[in-house]
Amino acid sequence: MVEHWESLRNLEQHQQTDHMERHRTAIKHDVVDVKIFVLEPAF
Repeated sequence: MVEHWESLRNLEQHQQTDHMERHRTAIKHDVVDVKIFVLEPAF
């Protein structure tokens, strides 16, 4: 999955929302690991 965020702060705030906590709880038995890579434009 690739998502575009306006800022790292926005991404971090989104990770702390109630619906993301519910999502993590719902998938915890189906997902082994989650890694977030922050990419930057090449130029």
